[in-house]
Amino acid sequence: MRVALYARYSTEKQNDGYSIETQLEACHKRLDAEGEPYEVTEYIDRAKSGTTIAGRTALMRLIGDAANGLLDRVMVYKFDRLGRSQAETATLIQDLEDAGVEVVSATEGDDPLARGMHLVFAEHYRRQLAERTHAGNVKAAKAGHIGCPAPYGYARDDEGQFTVDPEQAAMAQRIFRDYRQGGSMKSIARALNREGIPSPAGGEWHAPSVLSMFDNEIYIGRLIFNQREFYRNRKTGRRIYRERPEDEWIVMDRPDLAIIDQETWDAVQGRRAKRRCSSGKGRRTYALSGLVRCADCGHIFVAQPSKNSKGHYIYMTCGARQTGGTCKNSFRFRMDLVRDEMIRQVCEDIFSPEAIDRMRKTITRLAAERLATKDADLEHLEEQKAACQKKISAVMQLMVEAKERGDETDDLWADELGKLKANLAALEEREKELNIGPRLDLSRLTRAIQKTICRQKDGLLGAREPEMVRDGLRLFVGEVEAYPDGRLEYKTNPVDLLEADGESREALVAGAGFEPATFRL
Repeated sequence: MRVALYARYSTEKQNDGYSIETQLEACHKRLDAEGEPYEVTEYIDRAKSGTTIAGRTALMRLIGDAANGLLDRVMVYKFDRLGRSQAETATLIQDLEDAGVEVVSATEGDDPLARGMHLVFAEHYRRQLAERTHAGNVKAAKAGHIGCPAPYGYARDDEGQFTVDPEQAAMAQRIFRDYRQGGSMKSIARALNREGIPSPAGGEWHAPSVLSMFDNEIYIGRLIFNQREFYRNRKTGRRIYRERPEDEWIVMDRPDLAIIDQETWDAVQGRRAKRRCSSGKGRRTYALSGLVRCADCGHIFVAQPSKNSKGHYIYMTCGARQTGGTCKNSFRFRMDLVRDEMIRQVCEDIFSPEAIDRMRKTITRLAAERLATKDADLEHLEEQKAACQKKISAVMQLMVEAKERGDETDDLWADELGKLKANLAALEEREKELNIGPRLDLSRLTRAIQKTICRQKDGLLGAREPEMVRDGLRLFVGEVEAYPDGRLEYKTNPVDLLEADGESREALVAGAGFEPATFRL
């Protein structure tokens, strides 16, 4: 049997009871007690939150191995090692079990009901921990202890209080002054990088590093805590925030921390407001926004409007190079040319007759496999029902015999009979649910595939708004990598077109096997 041992802890301060070594030791101990020969693989996520699955590379690898039929069993120290979100962890376990993988805990048993209760407790613990942590931070903030890194221009004293760092404070004053006098955040970042001055994070400066300073009122002696509420996006694993009501903010006046005078601060904020008004209501979205990434440094390519004698064009270039000047990838391209080429290749790779035929065959195969699984489940249910009915008949016979003998065991037998009948009713209900699903109709399925693919193709080719073009390309194209030598490389995704169209079908598109598309400009 192929067994996966999964272990995780959240932070370096995790207590010994949940250390990786303790978790794995408990799992190996249970396997040894079972006395069976096992092929064991360990999957370990260190310093990874259990709030969401996203970002846990070892768990994602485990899920992939399970889906590919490489595992028979997954064992954890406790079920909350898989996650502290009840809904997400329950779905993960269900997906693993649907793939034929048994999920067990070395310390909490195998019973599904007990497992459900442990997941409820884990969710409750996560919420309580978050509430207690926030309450503690609020209390500390009111006492003058802000639990965040010192902003640029500041340090912490022996008591943990913010103090002015004279050297960085002088540089912060220069940054505000340069921007007030007409410099851009991008040019300021580039100048700091040329001089070898470390950013607030200790690395390179970028325009957002400068912007974060202009948003922080500590520079005029005003500390604000509890202004934002952070949470984690379950799909991406990224921490994002939303603004709290202003009456929940904790505001403290600290004139001893002011290193920027009010006049300079107001001038900087006034210039920012004018630039926002002149550039429109918000950031523009282009057809390739967020789709292209630099192959050298990993930053997203950003739009760069340009004008010449032939007209107005949008070029795309590495964001790190544009905002900080640190990336050596000087390649840039005209967005409209790449957009049109990508659409052409998508139509050729995904909407060609050959590609459509591959998708139709894949969908048909998967639908047939799903129906075969359903038939096997129905057959198994029939066996369980027959066994249950046999037990019911045996109990009823025993009840008759006991009554004839005058034994006082009627209540015990009646209780057992009630449990058996309830079990039989549950099996019949499950059988009814399985029989509701549609049977495989190849001609109807083929027509649905053709109709949906045509609608998706027309939607992509007929899109006029940049957001619609971007969303259409994102559906069919994986991440694009831009190389210094002028190559753009990406894969067309064999996506679930039926699901993307919003229709509920029994089929999935998978594994069409498209090769990476590469072209030069």
